[in-house]
Amino acid sequence: MELKDFKYKGEETFYIGRNGMGKQIGLGVSLTPERIELQPINSKNNIANCMINIPYEDVMAVVEKLKEAFEEMSLVHPKR
Repeated sequence: MELKDFKYKGEETFYIGRNGMGKQIGLGVSLTPERIELQPINSKNNIANCMINIPYEDVMAVVEKLKEAFEEMSLVHPKR
């Protein structure tokens, strides 16, 4: 598995995992032969115990939905 980290530049965010809520400072992206795995990076700069799996065949559909949500958010909050 290859891991790509992405650290947030914006406001403070949180994740909810099996041990409750934690502060999230970024997102870890792991690549496997079958899927992409997304995991929160906590305030201690560690991967938290929480994961979202996206099959490769659905990645572009997820990206399109994120773009749609971003465009809608830009209409609602034009200063962002």
